[in-house]
Amino acid sequence: MIAFLCILTSSLLLADSGRGMNGASRCYLPLAPSLSRAFHPAKIRPYKVRGRTVSEIARSIKTRGPYDHQGRFRYSGYYRWFVSFGGGMLKYRSYVELPCLHRIPPGIRLRWRRYLYVLARHELNHHSLFMAGIGEFQQSPNSTSNGYRQRTLASMRARDREWDALDVVPPFDKF
Repeated sequence: MIAFLCILTSSLLLADSGRGMNGASRCYLPLAPSLSRAFHPAKIRPYKVRGRTVSEIARSIKTRGPYDHQGRFRYSGYYRWFVSFGGGMLKYRSYVELPCLHRIPPGIRLRWRRYLYVLARHELNHHSLFMAGIGEFQQSPNSTSNGYRQRTLASMRARDREWDALDVVPPFDKF
């Protein structure tokens, strides 16, 4: 299942890292890939990082990166998802948090692009796993059963942990 989902998110388009209109800098972020119609596009929430050297940028990512769902650890990128059931309806939302570097020093542009591509691909695979879980809810006749809901949510969390163990993205300064 995970290998199939990797293929779905392996083609990302990367935004231009140049200057915008009127000389304003643009943030360099990957754009969500065009997935099959069965999948909801991923929302991306950038967080700003700064630095002129690899070590400065890596330190900025470590100090500004998103916290995990328990607020204990910071990560370079993070995929957050929420599922609720109300009035007999399934409600869900999710987003990807990725670093955004405005002025990429020329000597590390290629390294930054490669790093961000790998990080975004990893997080967008979490999105594919999440949407597969949502599909299970939508297709099951048991989706109103609380036991089924809890088992499916536990399975979705387990898939996330399995993916994190299989695809480890190194920190920027080790990339």
